[in-house]
Amino acid sequence: MTLDKPQRTGQLIRAAGIAYVRCLCWLVDRSRRAAGWVFLAAVLSTTGLAYFVANHFAINPDTTGMLSRDLPFQKLNAEFNRAFPNLSQNIVVVVDGQTGGLAREAAERLTRWFEQHPDLFSEVYQPTAGAFFTQNGLLYLEPTALDELSERLSEAQPLLARLAQDPSLRGLFTLLGEALDHQATDNESLPGLETILQELTRTLNALSSGSHYQLSWERLMFGEPRAQLERRQLILAKPRPEANAAQPFQHAISATQRAVRSLGLNREPGVRVRLTGEAVLDNEQLQTATTGMTFAVILSITLIIILLLVGLRNWRFVLATLVTLLVGLIWTTAFAVAIVGPFNVISLAFAVLFVGIGIDFGIQFCMRYREDFSYTHNLPTALRLSARNMGGALSLAAVAAAASFYSFVPTSYAGIIDLGIIAGTSMLIALLANLTLLPALLTLLGTHPRASHFKQRLGFAPLLLKRSAWGITLGAVLAGLAAIPWATQADFDFDPIRLQDPNSEAVSALRSLLTESEYSLYTIEFMQPNLTAARQLAARVTALQAVAQAVTLASFIPEDQADKLARVESLTVIIPPYTLVPPATDSPPDLTELHSALNTFRARLAYWQAHGAADLAAPLTGLQQAIDTYQTRFGDSPENITELQRRIMRTLPTELKRLSLALQAQEITLDNLPAELRERYLTADGRARVQVFSSLDLNQIPQLRRFVNQVQAVGPQAIGLPVLLKEGGDAVITAFRQASLIAVVAILILLLVVLRNPWDTLLALAPLALAGLLTVGSMEILAIPFNLANIIVLPLLVGLGVAYGIYFVLRWRSGEHIGQVLLSSTPTAILFSALTTMSSFGSLALASDPGVAMLGRTLSIALGWVLICTLIVLPAVLMLVAPHRNASVERRSI
Repeated sequence: MTLDKPQRTGQLIRAAGIAYVRCLCWLVDRSRRAAGWVFLAAVLSTTGLAYFVANHFAINPDTTGMLSRDLPFQKLNAEFNRAFPNLSQNIVVVVDGQTGGLAREAAERLTRWFEQHPDLFSEVYQPTAGAFFTQNGLLYLEPTALDELSERLSEAQPLLARLAQDPSLRGLFTLLGEALDHQATDNESLPGLETILQELTRTLNALSSGSHYQLSWERLMFGEPRAQLERRQLILAKPRPEANAAQPFQHAISATQRAVRSLGLNREPGVRVRLTGEAVLDNEQLQTATTGMTFAVILSITLIIILLLVGLRNWRFVLATLVTLLVGLIWTTAFAVAIVGPFNVISLAFAVLFVGIGIDFGIQFCMRYREDFSYTHNLPTALRLSARNMGGALSLAAVAAAASFYSFVPTSYAGIIDLGIIAGTSMLIALLANLTLLPALLTLLGTHPRASHFKQRLGFAPLLLKRSAWGITLGAVLAGLAAIPWATQADFDFDPIRLQDPNSEAVSALRSLLTESEYSLYTIEFMQPNLTAARQLAARVTALQAVAQAVTLASFIPEDQADKLARVESLTVIIPPYTLVPPATDSPPDLTELHSALNTFRARLAYWQAHGAADLAAPLTGLQQAIDTYQTRFGDSPENITELQRRIMRTLPTELKRLSLALQAQEITLDNLPAELRERYLTADGRARVQVFSSLDLNQIPQLRRFVNQVQAVGPQAIGLPVLLKEGGDAVITAFRQASLIAVVAILILLLVVLRNPWDTLLALAPLALAGLLTVGSMEILAIPFNLANIIVLPLLVGLGVAYGIYFVLRWRSGEHIGQVLLSSTPTAILFSALTTMSSFGSLALASDPGVAMLGRTLSIALGWVLICTLIVLPAVLMLVAPHRNASVERRSI
């Protein structure tokens, strides 16, 4: 009889399958016969590869490098970084002070340290700090604010001039005494006297109670708004990368942290110093991923061993499975290091995928071997039977999983491409290890398992399933339909900062900066051909609702300079700058004079309370009580009078000098702007930078997306960290959609070719489809968004979902009734494989790192649904469809 083309193709596929299974039987049998040599080869090769990995393992923490360089926004970003190289990979030091003077003093000390270490840092920059902005700061005020300040300083001129001559407690108490005497006799009050008395009371009370409070002369002189702005200082230090280092900026970051400690800034009362920025966050992302995971790792290993012992019922099986898994993991890591290169924060997840699926291969093989041994009671025969009965299913599962991982290669997400190559190849490595090393280990360990007890354990399952098949199937259909609306609403949180410990120094500092538009690191950038074009674009962008301000180099040229300079000059007539400079010849008062000044002032307080103005009665009474409390506790202690002098007068000389310099403002032009400022906004060839600050809270993803969308509508060539996050997140979503489509098509074709039956193919894929819907729907209901950490659950879900479906359907196709399948080793192997993987990575949910914990929770949800769909829903469906299958349909095994 002549066969048509489809029949001939089917016979060729069947013959190829039979030949392949025979090869697997031969491979397993040869591994058994040469078990010692196989084990020796594995030990030697694994040792050599482990040494290779230890010496060449590297991690690239740059998250932007995980996206294809060919993406439009990546090209724009690369061009911008080449034009302004000093703006990226900076260590950002956030210095917060109780007063602006404390913050500036700490920032200046640390800046000097940076400048003294050019071997570690190529540049250090303090935005809006330095002599230029101190001298010309008044020109940046609005005219009304400048008038208010002029009036304030004019009224304070007598106080400032006198204090400049003696900036000590002696000078202050003498001046206050004269002012109170004058007020008591002439009923004329010194401007701001009540505020000064209240500040003195607060400072004394803080010292007496053991807390810290620094009197802010800046607030008294310039007012609260400006004082509040000055309490935070930023330092941007550009670290030099360490060549051939896994963490190229670690040495510079560690040196900075040591400097903060050695300078005593972390112990300075009223001062807080924190490090953040790209370089620090990237470095911390690698370190915090392991912080607090010790308990989770120990628990994971313990649960794996317990479950393997319960499932495999033999310590030799457990040892052989774990050794095979470890060897395969080392082989895979060596392949990745040699072929792919440095790992990124996504490709590191290959270990999660390998362990999850690699342990499954070992469990499936060992349980089938145990079942076959229960019939033959002969190790060689049982191993050959296991290879024949399980080798094809393992191979198909491995190829299907590899195909799902390789589907990431055609996408534009470079980070996931690396993961796809490594994880896809790891499936083939796991298959090879479980068909060679595992049989050899079983032989060497002399594994002779007891008779199988599957039937006794699961004898109730067929009857229960038969009674509930319709209910289970209907419930699964309804659950799947109900999950669709939730699954379609699934969101992707593209902010990598959310994957780090929110209480860490770098993250907390960054979050606090994001709430202040003046200091935010989340700014959108433009590069224009010249400054004129930059100013025009800035004007259009500033009109947007989501924009607080758009800054160019021209923004540092104050408006109405002639008028403002005239006002500053008129102020110098009232407060000549030279009157604010302390005399160089006068010596500071000693401790005796300080005590005397305090005691004299205290003795006169009762008189002033009785004869002074009514509005000063309460402040004077409070100050009297504060001084009494201080002297009762400390008496004439020299240490404490010195500390009181520091807390009250410490910042005054500096503030007087700053005011003196500010009264000597000069006209500002583009030519006399500081060079370090010019090079941050204008290149040598004239290209100009536009820096756009948001008016929104960019800690919120919808607000960040709104900011980017509005600005991109005006200028599509926008770049910067918000754009990279938003566009990068969209690229990740697109990559996973493309990969999912490719994976589904590839696996569908593979199963159609091998199974040669569309219904069996759909049955094998059904658990995956339903588990995927239920997983995504559950995450949306539980408010667990996808992110850069847990999105790798999707390929693991595909790999295990397809594998479990294949194992079950192939066992059923071998000619067994669904009831017999339930009583075989297959469902038990699937159960313990899923439980092992779930416990292994579900324990990560206990980690303190948010990204790792979210990965653990998501994996637990996904594997839970895979288990339910494979062991409950699929058997119920098979129970219903089996009687209606055409009797002529041949159930072919591979």
